[in-house]
Amino acid sequence: MNDFTPLYSIQELEHALNMALTTSNQSTARIKIIDRQVNIHMSTFNSEIVTCQFPGEKIVKLFCKHSDNKNVIVSYGHRRQVGYEGDVYRLLLQKTKMTSALFYGTYTDPVNESSWLFLEYIENSLKVSKCESNFLVKAAQWIGKFHAINEGTAVDHSSWLIKYDKDYYDAWTQRVSLFSKDLIMQYPWITSVCKQFEEYNDVLLNGPLTIIHGEYCPKNILVQDDVICPVDWESAAIAVGEIDLAMLLDGSWSSEIKQQCEKEYKQARYSQLSNALFERILVIAKIYVQMRWLGDNKSWTTSKVVGRRFMELKNLSEQLNSI
Repeated sequence: MNDFTPLYSIQELEHALNMALTTSNQSTARIKIIDRQVNIHMSTFNSEIVTCQFPGEKIVKLFCKHSDNKNVIVSYGHRRQVGYEGDVYRLLLQKTKMTSALFYGTYTDPVNESSWLFLEYIENSLKVSKCESNFLVKAAQWIGKFHAINEGTAVDHSSWLIKYDKDYYDAWTQRVSLFSKDLIMQYPWITSVCKQFEEYNDVLLNGPLTIIHGEYCPKNILVQDDVICPVDWESAAIAVGEIDLAMLLDGSWSSEIKQQCEKEYKQARYSQLSNALFERILVIAKIYVQMRWLGDNKSWTTSKVVGRRFMELKNLSEQLNSI
């Protein structure tokens, strides 16, 4: 075993893995863990890379994610727990022909309510954020195709997937207004931009809904052998797909690359949608993305490093007024 201190014992991990594989009919034979490594890219939930010995001496590396359901993470409705992400893999991703990590199973401890998710470990991969810009375009194509495939199936998953509604969108603007009230001298237009988004978010509500990733950022998209593989699906939801595209393009990419991504996304996503309506939905989705970051944590909102997000909000608001 590698030298790191996990939150749970090897016995607990083996039990959870074997229960998950039995439940998902992957295996009824006992699986042994022979190595475990901390995931150096760990983010919201605890995760590690586990090397397992399957029957017949077969060695398999799995990605294990764990959440303690008693410690609820404040996410204002956009993120759920590990068990929810497991449902996304089991009920949705496994049934599409899009590339994704192989799902091995989930397990929830009946005593402490901890949840475990076991997936294929995508070895020798890079995040899109670490790749050349042409992979950003490929990621735009991937998510456009995913949205096109799932526009007709969103209703089939409406009983368990998050669905963005007006209360959801309005809550982000209300938090941005609250968190930035001490910055009104610096950004005197912030109140009017928040009101503008509340007036226009019906465009997101009435647009072509599909199933979205929810946090389709370059850091949540892996590339293995030139193949796109999005990960971290705990924010999957029903909403307009342009939100994922806006998340993907939120950064310091060149205008040429962004325009190419928008073109490739639209081509993969829609057979018929006017350029004007697409542009309008995308601009409002980009405003939402800025609200999403600025309304998540007051310490972030008031940090000097997020000043660019306020200016991006102002620019997007002016753009919306012109279309």
